[in-house]
Amino acid sequence: MDTTIVPSPAGKRGRNSSVILTDRMCEKRVAKRTKLYDRKCPGLYVSITTTGVATFSFKFTDRETGKQRTGWLGVYNAETFTVEDARSKVYGLRARGGEALAETFRDQKAAKAKRGKTVAEIIDERIAWMKTLVKKPDGEMRPRLESWQNTASHLDRLIRPRLGKKLAMEVTKHDIATLSNDIVAASSASPRSATRAICARRPRACSPGRRRQAATM
Repeated sequence: MDTTIVPSPAGKRGRNSSVILTDRMCEKRVAKRTKLYDRKCPGLYVSITTTGVATFSFKFTDRETGKQRTGWLGVYNAETFTVEDARSKVYGLRARGGEALAETFRDQKAAKAKRGKTVAEIIDERIAWMKTLVKKPDGEMRPRLESWQNTASHLDRLIRPRLGKKLAMEVTKHDIATLSNDIVAASSASPRSATRAICARRPRACSPGRRRQAATM
């Protein structure tokens, strides 16, 4: 299998720029989700979210299928996974050859699908669903949930930092109870609006009886 590494998707510029990545860039706060492609290591890029999470990925084109593939490398951490660590990982993958490279990411994708989605992925899906424009009774196109920004703010500020990296199947009743108590303490808004996305995946953990039981643990 012949594999070609591409520095960045053709025709996508602007926020998706090519630079020599540094650790400081990964720590920089951004107003919008930003992708920075590494000029020093073609194919490597970091995606930085507004919450400050920087994730390294590796993009390459499989000539046999003609499709572009992306492999997840890891989340930036100043102590355990820096820009140089991400580059070393890419160099190591390249050294294994095109076929092994593609197979590695296919296995990674299959394993991720088997494990299920993370809380952060569910939050992203929930926010996208809420802000999708739909036709209202008055004939105008407006977000499905017009107050979606408030709920999204709760999800991003209160849930994502604490549970975002967890698989939804790993969230416990104690996690939900603690989170609900914190939301009540931090805001006058109902905690149900901020935990609904997770509760949809863990209904038993979110039942009133279980929340009360966990709160006393």
